[in-house]
Amino acid sequence: MTDDETPATTLEAKFGAFLRREREMRRVEVDYIAKATRISVGRITDLERGNWQTFGAFVYLRGAVSGYARAAGLDVDDILLRLEAEVPHVSTANEDDLSGPLFHNSEKTTPKYGLLPVILTIAILIAVTTMAWLAYQREAQRELEIFESQTTHNVLHDFDADITVATSGAVTEAAGAITAGAVATEPEPAPPEKMPTPISPAKRLVIYALETSWIEYSIDEGPVKAMILESGKTIKLGGLKNIHLRTGNAGGVKLTLDGIEQPPLGEIGSVRERTIRLQ
Repeated sequence: MTDDETPATTLEAKFGAFLRREREMRRVEVDYIAKATRISVGRITDLERGNWQTFGAFVYLRGAVSGYARAAGLDVDDILLRLEAEVPHVSTANEDDLSGPLFHNSEKTTPKYGLLPVILTIAILIAVTTMAWLAYQREAQRELEIFESQTTHNVLHDFDADITVATSGAVTEAAGAITAGAVATEPEPAPPEKMPTPISPAKRLVIYALETSWIEYSIDEGPVKAMILESGKTIKLGGLKNIHLRTGNAGGVKLTLDGIEQPPLGEIGSVRERTIRLQ
């Protein structure tokens, strides 16, 4: 049998025997090569015996030969050139096809999982992001409710304080006028005392939010306060003289003064302000 007619198995076995001899000459153990290359002892034995079907594709075989040569102290480039020269039918295999064809009866393999891990990862990321967003919305809603509750309490407190101060001042003025009349000793009958001007009862302005709107207000020239009034919410303001109101969504609010609807402030989305006279 000539060299050209030598069966593939014989060529592979000869090359494997050559590798084994080189390794033994350098007194390198199979276990050492297995640890250095992370190739199992069984695969290294198959390589030396010419049982190359277990490698499946040329890219794996070439990598195993390269690692073997490096671990055994051989010239890697020289060993790979000998592989291509002495076992030509192996070196002509398609390296891009990881399933072969290197050897007879090689079977094509397909990925085991495909895109499933990627899809699961994306689904988990979406779920985590959605849960974080919902938690943020709940926390924002809770803080807004606390803010509205505190604002309503402060408005009513300021309203009661303004009424108390105004009433106390009026009573003091009336008492002073009566005392002055009693001290006078004119012989002629004193003209009828001028009664103090009656104090107008406090009026109440109710703001209805048709849409979520930003509002700013001050009562009887008092401090300016601001808040965000959500759609469907209301706020009640009371005063004796006037209420100055400013909003960033004029068409999104409706006003009633003591139950009487007031003219619209403006169009939706426009910034408008108005001073509402209470006297």
